[in-house]
Amino acid sequence: MEKERLINSFLNDMEIRPTVRNWPEDVKAIVDGYRTFTSISHAVQKDAIQNGWSARKFKKGKGWQFLFELLETKDKKYLLMTDKGTTGLTGRVLTPEEYENDLHSVEKWGRFEGVAFTQPREDKTLGSRGRGKFIFVGASKEYTILYDTLRDDGIYRFGFRTVIKTESPVAAYDNNQGKKKLIEMTKNVIQPLSSIGTRVIIINPVEELIEDIKKGNFLRYIGETWWEIILKHGAIIKVKVGEIEKVASIPEEFNFKIKDSEKYKIWFKKNQKIPINIGKIQVKNLNIAYNNENTIHDNIRGVAIQRSGMKICSIEPKYMGKEIAERLYGYINFEADTEEKLLEDEGIEHYYYDFRRAFPGAIKRFVEDEMMRFAQEKLGYGIDSRELRRQQHRNAERRALIAVNKFANILG
Repeated sequence: MEKERLINSFLNDMEIRPTVRNWPEDVKAIVDGYRTFTSISHAVQKDAIQNGWSARKFKKGKGWQFLFELLETKDKKYLLMTDKGTTGLTGRVLTPEEYENDLHSVEKWGRFEGVAFTQPREDKTLGSRGRGKFIFVGASKEYTILYDTLRDDGIYRFGFRTVIKTESPVAAYDNNQGKKKLIEMTKNVIQPLSSIGTRVIIINPVEELIEDIKKGNFLRYIGETWWEIILKHGAIIKVKVGEIEKVASIPEEFNFKIKDSEKYKIWFKKNQKIPINIGKIQVKNLNIAYNNENTIHDNIRGVAIQRSGMKICSIEPKYMGKEIAERLYGYINFEADTEEKLLEDEGIEHYYYDFRRAFPGAIKRFVEDEMMRFAQEKLGYGIDSRELRRQQHRNAERRALIAVNKFANILG
């Protein structure tokens, strides 16, 4: 039970007013938070797919699919993001009073309409920070998203969220009323969902997002972020523009091997335990590769930290020359209990970890040590003292720049 606060006994007797918020500025701040690490396009695909993958019916993703579809009309453009093989947004349309209590895991609709109401501990998802829906809003020129769901019990529901100066209103309409409202709002361009799942529709996406979809960058972002579920679970993720539909594939480099070849040098460790003062970290796989022939695309350089099949961020080679850093890449993943603890130290945008904390800090040191051992034992790398000093200086500059950027964002 919450400890009694000083103000509680006075609230009922006082004329109180809710705090007025400048919602457009809130959304801009959220978008800026993502931009610190990535682009709007990358963030949209990552949050959309993590929502869909978390809602899958079967743990290994049987029957699960995801489709991004860009529709362009004379009046509007729409980005439709639809999952299949999921539960749909179950639960009721909640009253404000019901949000005072912990939300049951079935109340997915209520959690989607609310802000920052996380999943119960026993039902943790990939996201669960309540932030993703606002990157969708921020990716709309009109700050508006529509969404609908069809559930196992046959209930259809349509809703929308928009942002105006001091509010972020939502609405919900069930069954036939919802279907009529969707058709009316989209001028018959979009029809109601006909298969079980959930769809989010971004109204008039920003040009950056449209351009990345049309140029193929968006598809590449999907492969780089979700290669693990594509490879291990056969997850099907599609991007459609007009009549052209393409399926996301994993980067060629991510067909990982465990033995050296003519093209690759490999460093592979399995079932490693890292003891720390608050327990132990259980590493499932560490796979590092060095391409003897080509440099690697900058999106996949370094060793990616994977959580639940999703790439969070990468740990870059430390104190190594450019000739190694530009050709080295890989991943590390963990047992379920370690993933759950890692989530506590994960950034709210799901693009970084606080490496000052015990768990992620120990993982970073372990990966850096293994990269160095790999470089020394298999690549014949020796540390040059001048390069070491240069790298230390660059790292210090990078840390200072990150700190300044964060401070600048706070100041707007």
